[in-house]
Amino acid sequence: MNKTRFQVKQSALVGALAFLLGSTPCALAQSGPAHVFPMKNSQSAAQAVAATVPLTDHGGPVLQNATTYAIYWGKQTSFPSDLKTAMPLFFEGFGGSVYSYILDQYMPAVFASSFDTTTVTDTTAAPTTSPATSKIVNEACKYIKSKTLPSDPIDTATNSGGLYVVFTSTFPKGVSFCAWHSYGMCSGKEIAVAYIPNLTNQSGCNPGNLYNANTYSEGTRADANVLAHETSEAATDPELNAWYDSSGYEIGDKCAWIFSSAVTLANSTTWQLQEEWSNAINGCAQEQTTP
Repeated sequence: MNKTRFQVKQSALVGALAFLLGSTPCALAQSGPAHVFPMKNSQSAAQAVAATVPLTDHGGPVLQNATTYAIYWGKQTSFPSDLKTAMPLFFEGFGGSVYSYILDQYMPAVFASSFDTTTVTDTTAAPTTSPATSKIVNEACKYIKSKTLPSDPIDTATNSGGLYVVFTSTFPKGVSFCAWHSYGMCSGKEIAVAYIPNLTNQSGCNPGNLYNANTYSEGTRADANVLAHETSEAATDPELNAWYDSSGYEIGDKCAWIFSSAVTLANSTTWQLQEEWSNAINGCAQEQTTP
């Protein structure tokens, strides 16, 4: 499969440096590549290629039942001041919404998600350069091993598992992506992760405020849109071997930066979120009215 457009290339040197700098050695091996969400000025080519090509099931697991876990890593005052208030509302409203119903066509049964309110605050220095996937997996694994967060690995038999979302107070230098999702080993079990850097004042990641959906800050609104993309992709392709098209584009890639209206989630909160690809209509969709 051709997914090189979206992969953050890792090297043995990066992994070795992560170890030497003190990363917890629970996930140094077998971390997957990062499937990245390109900034909006580099997304049009992907959409042109993928405009009429359906997603195909390549046989890997999905996260039909998913719990999200949030880790806030870095200088806490550098995060948007409203981020930690807004994100639980986003996560709690995502599952069971007309937006998430789009995902059901790629699942064995109705997609269901929940949010673990035991969020983690890590005040150690967050990475300032593009982190290896192993570094983000290690960050989640550290809290799994300490039992601060539950172990919720990808279960191929039940198509369930957690998504460990690592927010950082920093944005990496010299990158052209807004976020990514991947997977890696923690204590012998594979976990799904997403990396969400601080998107404040990152123009290539700012969706704007087209519909005045809410009054959150620019950085928090950008995070919500990126999370809709990454959560949808992690649910339908957590190991990068499930649902993607012939060019390697996942459910969010094919519709990135396309908006049609404000989205009301299951808890009645409203957000500006990108559309997601629907095989059912062979196009991008903002919602599906029934699961």
